[in-house]
Amino acid sequence: MTNQQTTNKNQLLLIKTLLDNNITISDFMEQLGVKKSAMNKYLKEIKEAGFKIRRKNDNLELFSYSQQEKLEKFELNVLAYLLLISHLGLSKKDVKKNISSIEKMIKMSYKQDHKELEELFSESKKMIISKYYDDKIEIIKNYLNGNRRIILSTKDKKELSIIPMEFFWKNEKMYLKFQDDNDLINTIELNSVVKINEDSETLCLNKARDTIFEIRDKLAKTYLLRNEERVLDVYKDKIVIANSSPNKDKLFKRLLRYDKYCKVTYPKKDVEKFKKIIAKSLANIDEFLDNIE
Repeated sequence: MTNQQTTNKNQLLLIKTLLDNNITISDFMEQLGVKKSAMNKYLKEIKEAGFKIRRKNDNLELFSYSQQEKLEKFELNVLAYLLLISHLGLSKKDVKKNISSIEKMIKMSYKQDHKELEELFSESKKMIISKYYDDKIEIIKNYLNGNRRIILSTKDKKELSIIPMEFFWKNEKMYLKFQDDNDLINTIELNSVVKINEDSETLCLNKARDTIFEIRDKLAKTYLLRNEERVLDVYKDKIVIANSSPNKDKLFKRLLRYDKYCKVTYPKKDVEKFKKIIAKSLANIDEFLDNIE
């Protein structure tokens, strides 16, 4: 019974020890005669109770506010500025060292001072880092929550046709939430965007949505546009056409007749549907040939 009571108080003893001074894990385990698994359990329970514990190698430190000194607003601004410079100009390893040093200073103060420091740093960070994205934000915000589609070119040489929705911060980076060409919601980090253009060719925002297809080789020279079609681009060996007809089945049956000289390229659901029609047609041909034999 005594052992159980003592065990139940080990967490409190660990907190008291850490409040008085830092301690190594091995020293505390030896002092109480407990195993590493029990020690890990104590630390987990203490953290769950709301205490903040730093663990570096074998050393333990309890983060607590001594309330010895109330920091002035300008002092908090200085600390926030130091944090900002660290994040903008130092490596992750050095940033952690600076944060640790500043937290040692803030431990002499009050919890409210720490909270105010975090708020000052957050606002300064958004203001400074936002300037890096100013040009991109200025362009994209004209399309937010509208029906106009834009093309984003990325560092990895991808092109995304999107409808922008909103900006948001995450892990000190700015992201854009958007609707893709399959009506799915996605996000992208603004830093990865290298070029922004209005999607004047594939700006298909009605419910029917244009079907984009290519006509190649000799057929490209003789192809006759329908009333619901327009040419988007012309190349040496092909033309790119947008068809706004809502009757997709009728369109695909016609395009199927063009065989290898036609390729549906946009949107993705039309591409997949056209592939299925081709596969079904090939299967019907195979079945017909089998019956002849």
